[in-house]
Amino acid sequence: MHDYLQYMIHRAMSLRNLAVLTGIGATSELVARFHPDLIVNATGSKAMLPAIPGLHEALATPGAGVFTIKSVLGEPSVYQENLEGKQLVVIGGGSAGVDAIEFFAKSGANVTIVEKGPVIGSDIDPISRCNLTDNLQRYNVTVRTNTTLRQMLDHEILVDSLNGREIIPFDYAYICMGMEANAPLLQELQEQYLISGVDLLNIGDSAGARGMINSVQEGHNILTRLSLLGFLEEREELYA
Repeated sequence: MHDYLQYMIHRAMSLRNLAVLTGIGATSELVARFHPDLIVNATGSKAMLPAIPGLHEALATPGAGVFTIKSVLGEPSVYQENLEGKQLVVIGGGSAGVDAIEFFAKSGANVTIVEKGPVIGSDIDPISRCNLTDNLQRYNVTVRTNTTLRQMLDHEILVDSLNGREIIPFDYAYICMGMEANAPLLQELQEQYLISGVDLLNIGDSAGARGMINSVQEGHNILTRLSLLGFLEEREELYA
């Protein structure tokens, strides 16, 4: 994946008609400066965080050991090579939670997964399900289904299960309770360009957290729209 990303970056940077702005937040004023014919909003998704007592406070507290799919990237100690003996709780048994099981269990952590439904991995394909079954057994993962998070405490979670109310301790807690669209600028752009004739496309997870096939289709739709606007005529000088 890293090599592919580097290839795409190199390919994009070879285009003389491409401007890349990093380290700057998009605003409607900034967009207007480009006098666009087509606007593509692809701002992605964010972690779904229900109003569970203590959850938002723990996520905002350094040293609390509680992370989302995205915030964990800023804390190397959570995905360091050796987590031997660490107690790690994965909250949410969807596809993201299943991926977390595989990664952290291989790193030596003692993994417990908490899922409010009756099974984990209900949204994964049959082949991945077979791998999941093997990993659960190989790494002795504790699976807690029909178990609902009620409160986030200091390195502990309070849950309701079929056995009643329980406390589960952790060194790290990884929140995988789903993703939701994140399009903070979309409404403002829609209002600004609604009657101007400028095409505005909202694609990828910013239109709704979904699978890769949706993003591929929407990417193709952008090419179709660019072609209709006459922007895809072959001009070799752009690649020279």
